[in-house]
This record gives sequence, C-alpha cells and structure tokens, in this order.
Amino acid sequence: MQRVILEPDFQRRLLVRLKGSRSWMKMAEDYGVSWRTMRYCGMECGSLPEELYERLATPETELHVIKRITSWPRRTGPQKQKPKIQIKRPKTSTKLAEAVGIMLGDGCNYTN
Repeated sequence: MQRVILEPDFQRRLLVRLKGSRSWMKMAEDYGVSWRTMRYCGMECGSLPEELYERLATPETELHVIKRITSWPRRTGPQKQKPKIQIKRPKTSTKLAEAVGIMLGDGCNYTN
C-alpha cells in the first residue's frame, strides 16, 4: 500500500471542498474507501492512500505533494507478545494473615 503526504492544511481543505454537503460516509462510498479512512484523512490526521489520491488528483493537487511513500507498513495483528508474569504466592503465615486482616478491617496498622 502506498501513501501520499500533502502540504499541511491542503489535504483538509481539498477534502472539505470536495465533500460539499455530503456526509463523510457518502463521500467515502462515492470514492470507494472506508468512511473512517475518508474522515481520518479529512481531519488531516494522516496521509492519503494512493488509490484515493489518484481519484482526487488534479494538476493543482500535484503541486502540493510533499512526499510519496512506497513501502507503507501494514500491521496485521499483535506485533509483540507480552511476556507472561508468574505471580508467586507467599508461604502461609499467621503474621501475614493478621496484617492483611488488619488492613482489610480498618485500613490502618497504627497503634497508640
């Protein structure tokens, strides 16, 4: 998947101008992309997918292209497995049981 980065604010102005009175969902349907992608690009939160850019491209938009990214990484599922943490149970102890009971009872272990 390739992406296109446009000048700051130009991407938003372009998409809002083309959107007109349509909803983001209707505009996305017209251009054949997900409505989330269209809305995300319209808020200028990221770069444009090249397929969408090709549908929107005019000689004017070509002047505002900053960069074309040819190898855009696509995440598919979890990238890292978090190591499982072993929880060790303490040995049975009457002092530990008493301390836990005190803390659960009134939340204070202060004595006068």
